[in-house]
Amino acid sequence: MALVGVGLGVGAYHLGYHSLGYGILGGLPLGLFNYYLACRAVGYLGAEQGTKRFAGTIGLRWALALTVLFFAVRGGLWFLVGVALGIEIQMLSQLVDAVGVVIGLSRAR
Repeated sequence: MALVGVGLGVGAYHLGYHSLGYGILGGLPLGLFNYYLACRAVGYLGAEQGTKRFAGTIGLRWALALTVLFFAVRGGLWFLVGVALGIEIQMLSQLVDAVGVVIGLSRAR
């Protein structure tokens, strides 16, 4: 996941989208931290009061992401888009995994 984010950031920078590349690399640590929080939150679901802890963790993830995006606005539109991509890098990598599963299922038929 981190390699995908670094690859996107460096690729955008080398294609001339410097602000986009900086934004992706700047948002990537929060994206990885949010992924860690999500994995940890899923472990709470079976425990007593697990749903409340899960909901609290999701609220924390949203608050962190929105705060960072609020401050990223000062960097311009491309920087903001890059930060948003960096924050949501786990979704992009899961999309790649899902496409791989679908392709594998279609080959099995």
